[in-house]
Amino acid sequence: MDRTIARKWKTTIRMDRTIARTPKAQPMISSRMIKDSLKLPASTVTVRRRLYEANLLARSPRKVPLLQKRHVPKRIQFSKEHVIWPKEKWRNILWTDEKVMFPYAEEEMPLKWVF
Repeated sequence: MDRTIARKWKTTIRMDRTIARTPKAQPMISSRMIKDSLKLPASTVTVRRRLYEANLLARSPRKVPLLQKRHVPKRIQFSKEHVIWPKEKWRNILWTDEKVMFPYAEEEMPLKWVF
């Protein structure tokens, strides 16, 4: 953004680069923790704005089960046995390893900065 149009910014260009560098080293860090650790004179909203300007977006991290070596042959066997299934039958399959579903909305996951 152009810094010459409006009033003076709370952060300098050097601070902006430091703000953008921090979540790359620690993706699970919050904007408040960034503000506190860098002792910035700006608000947490300003920190989030600078992260957005650096194309860093806060997203929920994906939780998936870890695959082990014993899972690979079982998946291959399953695919060979069911390769002849029609599309209508595949549509009735619920793939539980694709997305974690929460029964209650108040169960929040921490955000992760994505770049």
